[in-house]
Amino acid sequence: MEYSIAMDNGMERLKVAVFYENNIYQQIICQYLEKALDNCPLSLEVISGVDELLEKITDNNVDILITEFNYLYSHKEWSSNISTRFCKLCSEHHVRRVLFISGTNIWLLRRIIDMKFEAIVSANDNITELHQAMSSVIGSERQLPYVSESIKAILRAAHKGPQMLSSKEWDVLYLLAQGFSISEIAARKNRAVSTVATQKHNAMKKLNISTNSELLKFIQLAGVME
Repeated sequence: MEYSIAMDNGMERLKVAVFYENNIYQQIICQYLEKALDNCPLSLEVISGVDELLEKITDNNVDILITEFNYLYSHKEWSSNISTRFCKLCSEHHVRRVLFISGTNIWLLRRIIDMKFEAIVSANDNITELHQAMSSVIGSERQLPYVSESIKAILRAAHKGPQMLSSKEWDVLYLLAQGFSISEIAARKNRAVSTVATQKHNAMKKLNISTNSELLKFIQLAGVME
């Protein structure tokens, strides 16, 4: 299969950065881009550290950033402050972000869509989706954001599914994440223990989460996405 990308005439060499752990997905991405190098004026660099990534963006050394959601937001160096700075720098320096998503949690998908990444692709998609995503972010007149068909299908199927969490349900989740028990939350919020337990159960059901460890991981992840 030929991996050529149509580019606007007169476009300067694009600086593409891959911020991803060294695994098979990163290798596939880099192999694809190396093939594209034969047809397009691209420079490719793999970045492993958050400080290096932010520095590259600040110095205008990144035009397109390819990364994976869990790697980005679960990175040991990541925090809500870093997340805010990252988004601000990408906006200021016109960095177009191509994001891979490995999960299918409906709330996270909707939240990621709201964050307005320029292209969003499932890690389960084939390489043609990356090709189409890259074509979209490179072409200045193409409609953005680009969302892969498989992610659109998940969102369409869930259109009448999970509801958004209520403010009281969020209260319960965040207090659980801080180490409070159900009974302590009930006393703190002046609610019945059964009410708090039901709010926790309903929140987990909406989020399609079945265990407390998954719940805590989700809350921590949601915190650095703000």
